[in-house]
Amino acid sequence: MTTSDKNTSIFYRRFPPVIQALAVSGIAFLVMVITKLFSDSSDAWENIWIVVIAFLLFFGITNSIFTLSSENQSQYFNRSLISYAGLSVLLLLLAYLFSHVSFFKAGVFKWMFLVVSMSYIILLGIVQAIYRIMRYAQKQDKNLRNEE
Repeated sequence: MTTSDKNTSIFYRRFPPVIQALAVSGIAFLVMVITKLFSDSSDAWENIWIVVIAFLLFFGITNSIFTLSSENQSQYFNRSLISYAGLSVLLLLLAYLFSHVSFFKAGVFKWMFLVVSMSYIILLGIVQAIYRIMRYAQKQDKNLRNEE
């Protein structure tokens, strides 16, 4: 990539995890409202819970991608986990308010939430490991070329 591509590419911009979580929660709220308006009453609660799972998965993937552009990986990792926890609580509360079905009575969505949450943590760990390996390889390459 050229320098101008780095300035215009979204992957080189820094988005704090809290801002990402707020943006995702706002969009998820709008989608829940639209889903509630256009769903028939028999399966409306399931559609609301599908929206929650989909947006948690979306946050997990995008947040893991934006981890690579952060400067302080450990701080970003901690803030990402806290943001995910806050987003989860907020979306679960919104889903309860829209569907009147509690998290514990949501059936398969309870397990989907657990799988998405564990997948997010694992993906974030993999991205952290890849980042550290990449930095180590770059450092060793500079040492071999005597470019310190």
